[in-house]
Amino acid sequence: MRNVAALVALSAVLLTGCGGGGDAVPIPPTTEATTTTEAKPTERDLSQPADGAVPGGVENLELGDCYDPAPDPSQRDIMVLLLPCEQAHQYEVYATDSFNEGLSDGYPGDDAVRNFAEERCFERFEGFVGQVWRDSDLDIETWFPTSVSWEKGNDRKLSCVLFHRSQADLTGSMEGSGV
Repeated sequence: MRNVAALVALSAVLLTGCGGGGDAVPIPPTTEATTTTEAKPTERDLSQPADGAVPGGVENLELGDCYDPAPDPSQRDIMVLLLPCEQAHQYEVYATDSFNEGLSDGYPGDDAVRNFAEERCFERFEGFVGQVWRDSDLDIETWFPTSVSWEKGNDRKLSCVLFHRSQADLTGSMEGSGV
């Protein structure tokens, strides 16, 4: 699975007007600006696993999972360190879905899969967090199939993951937080 910072990818998609099958990616809705709290990047040493962390594969992420990145940067596209959400963590899975269109047609292409994943994740953000993405202190990452995982492993899963824009730790679930 490939990890993509949605803010960068979505910006590129929106600026170029590209979309899967010619469909444009919808622009996330906005509301009045809100005030936010000042958050600082974590002071925890993420090169060491947190107490109680359990290694897990990104392909096995489930709705509600909270985690830190793998300590070894070369492992971050395949492994995470699962943590109880009540414990300080960097990421939370807030939605999952699967790419079911054209299952027998083969891999639809990087852009189509990326656009599908980003569209689904942006659609579900506000309903989970209780805040519009543009006004939130949180940002989105998507995990989605690559051409290799699609063809070899019949991988169709996507995971929508949120994190604090300032790299601050999250504690507890962000569901309904309005952050």
